[in-house]
Amino acid sequence: MLRTFLILGLITALSANFGLGHDPLIRELSEDGHLKIEVKVETTVEQDGDLFVVTTRISGKMLKRKLGVMEVAREEIVERPPPETTRTCEIEILDPDLVIGQDHEVPRWTYEVYGNPAMSMPVYVKADPINLVIDAPFCFFDYQMRLSGWTTSESWNLLKANVNYVPLNGKMVPQCKNYYLDNGNGSRYHLRLWRHGDVLIGQAHMDEGIPHEACKYENSECSVVKAFSLHITRRNCIWLANKCTDNKGYRNNGWASYIKTYKQYN
Repeated sequence: MLRTFLILGLITALSANFGLGHDPLIRELSEDGHLKIEVKVETTVEQDGDLFVVTTRISGKMLKRKLGVMEVAREEIVERPPPETTRTCEIEILDPDLVIGQDHEVPRWTYEVYGNPAMSMPVYVKADPINLVIDAPFCFFDYQMRLSGWTTSESWNLLKANVNYVPLNGKMVPQCKNYYLDNGNGSRYHLRLWRHGDVLIGQAHMDEGIPHEACKYENSECSVVKAFSLHITRRNCIWLANKCTDNKGYRNNGWASYIKTYKQYN
């Protein structure tokens, strides 16, 4: 019995000591390589002419313990100021020790980056589910979206704008295009787009409130698909296993829709 207690005591002591380190064997990882940590999120606003610079900072003991940094931040330039807030919540970040493989799989999630992406260790916070795969030339896709009433932003400052990243070909890549469609009552549909080999991948959502918060993924996904009603579309045909519920309680079903132009068929 005494021997059993000594063994248990030794295991407990070793666990306590190693728990302060960065050994990936003791991290509470999800199946897709995410770490859940509790952080303090602080939002501040500064006016810059007719625009406003919104700075969001995340900090906390878990951030220091897991990544070795006290605080990371990101900035966004907006036309209308949100309220300044401070709250404590749980977020999911991409494990910095995770090796992003050189594969051709469609990414499951988009990520917000905290800290400069050129830093040795920026923090990627899981954001929204990928829900569209477009097998068509970009010029055709762009033409059809504009024809259906969607507008686009031509360029932006990657360090200032609300840009999301996805893991592609062994690295984290920023979106290449934004599309918007006004939905009235201060809301709009928003599509983020990335090039992924021979296809395009997209994340569609609705922006509501100030600051804009992504919601209603399924509804927004359908709105993009409708723009291609005269072409080949298949709803919910690519399983990405990214089920989730947005901040307003609406569900994303984990499937992506597929769009392909009939012009590529004989």
